[in-house]
Amino acid sequence: MTRFIPLLHRRVAAVLQLASYPLLFLGLTLTGLNPNTATLLALAGVVAVSVYLYYNTDLWQFGNAPDTQLDERQVQARNQAYRLAYMSVSALVVLLLLYLAIAADFGWPVLSGYDQLHPFFWTVWILVVSFPSAILAWTEVEV
Repeated sequence: MTRFIPLLHRRVAAVLQLASYPLLFLGLTLTGLNPNTATLLALAGVVAVSVYLYYNTDLWQFGNAPDTQLDERQVQARNQAYRLAYMSVSALVVLLLLYLAIAADFGWPVLSGYDQLHPFFWTVWILVVSFPSAILAWTEVEV
């Protein structure tokens, strides 16, 4: 890595980054895509934490690099991060499908229409793209 961030700082930044996505989704959903101050602060937080965590640290490139650019230890760590991310996202999808299957029976709210589905789509898309690198930031040890 070009720039060193202590493990505790990386873990705090990864948690803040991942926790800010649901806040951003709720802010956009509740305001009907008209960002208010809280939503803009959540978006600024996502950007600031992401820049701190990934800029000039090689964590983002490490998570997305082809095998030929990494050594065996890095390939193994990257593959483990992708495995954890895949299992987590798969479990989240199964829970979401279960919720959708029983929500109507219990009268629970369900997303419908562009104003609710659009922020959900972008939140999930950004989460899926950044989750493996966040796991690497959480688990990677300096050698």
